[in-house]
Amino acid sequence: MPLDVQAKLLRVLQEGEIKAVGTEKARKINVRIIAASSTSLMNMVKQQKLREDLYYRLYVYPIQIPSLSNRRGDIP
Repeated sequence: MPLDVQAKLLRVLQEGEIKAVGTEKARKINVRIIAASSTSLMNMVKQQKLREDLYYRLYVYPIQIPSLSNRRGDIP
């Protein structure tokens, strides 16, 4: 995701409001976000591909799930 879009997402998460396209008025929202990545987010921060403040906003409660190759019993 481009850094300018990350800044907009961070603003939505911090302020809890969005502006619809073509309007000037901001609307309050209450959302929960579940984000997933197949790459290390901390490595993306180090490579400056992910904003550090957005990383800490998203990394509130990490859930580690092993790949299906390590959980063969979960495959019907």
